[in-house]
Amino acid sequence: MAKKELLRRYTLFTIALFVNSFSIALVTKGLLGTTPISSIPYVFSLFTKLTIGQYTLALNFLQVLVALALMNKQERHQHFTGKQWGDPRNYDLMINTASIPIHAATHLISNLYHHKASTI
Repeated sequence: MAKKELLRRYTLFTIALFVNSFSIALVTKGLLGTTPISSIPYVFSLFTKLTIGQYTLALNFLQVLVALALMNKQERHQHFTGKQWGDPRNYDLMINTASIPIHAATHLISNLYHHKASTI
């Protein structure tokens, strides 16, 4: 995914979080009730100086951070790049260090570098 598209998505997401937080605060202050997920920010807002909208916004950001933390490395890679983790076409050089020792891998990389440098 292009950086411009990613920036656009995160900007829209952030705006949506603010609109969502404002809407929940408006519905609650209008005495129209509250949803179970909004009850936590509502109760906190009763006992502190922060508003229900501020707590809702904070809770939504916290939920996003927890979701990212729970994703494993492969899921994050695919989510942010749109490419399959481990696909050899995504790498310039791929060495399976489970099948050869690290010093052998570094020797291979060094030889490849010197070969490339000599052909330029």
